Amino acid sequence: DTKKTVFALNVGNGLDSKIRELTKATGGVEFDVPDHANEDEFENILNRICSANYTGSSLTSTSTTTSTTTTITTTTGYAGCSNYNVLTYYRSVHHGNSDDKKKNYCDKLNYTNLAWNSFTSPDWKGEGWYRFSGSSGDRMPDKPPGAHHCGSASSGWLKGSHPDTPGKTLNMVVCFHYGNKECESSVQAKVTNCGKYYIYHLKEVHGCDRRYCATNGTYPSTVLKTTTTTTTTTATTTTTDSVPTQCRSYRTLHHYRNVKDKGRNADGKHKWYCDKAGWSDRSGVASPDWQGPGWYRFTGISGTVMPSTPPGGEHCGTTGAGWVADTHPTTVGETKSAKVCFSLMTYKCWSSAQIKITKCENYFVYYLPDVNPCATRYCAI
Repeated sequence: DTKKTVFALNVGNGLDSKIRELTKATGGVEFDVPDHANEDEFENILNRICSANYTGSSLTSTSTTTSTTTTITTTTGYAGCSNYNVLTYYRSVHHGNSDDKKKNYCDKLNYTNLAWNSFTSPDWKGEGWYRFSGSSGDRMPDKPPGAHHCGSASSGWLKGSHPDTPGKTLNMVVCFHYGNKECESSVQAKVTNCGKYYIYHLKEVHGCDRRYCATNGTYPSTVLKTTTTTTTTTATTTTTDSVPTQCRSYRTLHHYRNVKDKGRNADGKHKWYCDKAGWSDRSGVASPDWQGPGWYRFTGISGTVMPSTPPGGEHCGTTGAGWVADTHPTTVGETKSAKVCFSLMTYKCWSSAQIKITKCENYFVYYLPDVNPCATRYCAI
């Protein structure tokens, strides 16, 4: 038997009637909709609630039970590639020598130097296997980053190329760039190619402030070890669409973000806005529609896509106006990493941040981190 449920949501019926239709169709399941929710926000709520195909103003979910011959492919992975700690805290080579609290860090347990305002890195667990992740980057740089980067005075980088064969482990040297010396000190390390990422066996540094840094790059080979078996089984299959989850689950940005909006007094309150949760000083506050790092979609009169040319400073309600210094993905379902620059005065790229962009059916979603420093903001056209 095939069971099919269709939720018909006609735009002209109003939000109240839509809520009643959805509640009835789901057997009385109740959910909350924020006051003054607009059409885009309501559709986003439906996307997050329902595991279903979604097209335009209709929502469908199809479930079938069949008897079929199934080929099962099991990924076995590589030794050690599933057992590691994660390094994420202010490790990007684009960061300076301190975090937003003016603290310096060192990859050495139980380290404190109040005179230098220097401490053990929050994500350091002692000698062991690590993977770099998050907005800081996904691998160690293989070129000298310069001193005073990634939250420390002495910036760690990998001397040599990463292993190019999945499953291969190399003994390598990590250099620490300090002053004008690209390898002022060094330590032995191991690097393993895990197919879609690298892991590193890292030792505690000999002296502080020294820290292992991160950057972004293309993934290594995606070939993984697999085992294939064929069986006949009765299975329940659920039809879903092929676009990534973030195309159905995202937050919206819509508060005075158009590049045509002036940088100050955009909303008549004489404030700068900044996309950093909790930020506030006498000149401005955190953006009202900013909810911290995550996937976002631009909607409403502010625009639907980030600009790809510098808008200049003091636009879209802030001093440093954010634009994509790269191209957007062109294939539905495609996700790519990109660089956002923030224009300030005559500077086209006064500061920058790494983001991700996914092309959905007829719109884009962006994975955006907190900006640093303030007041800078992601803009739209």
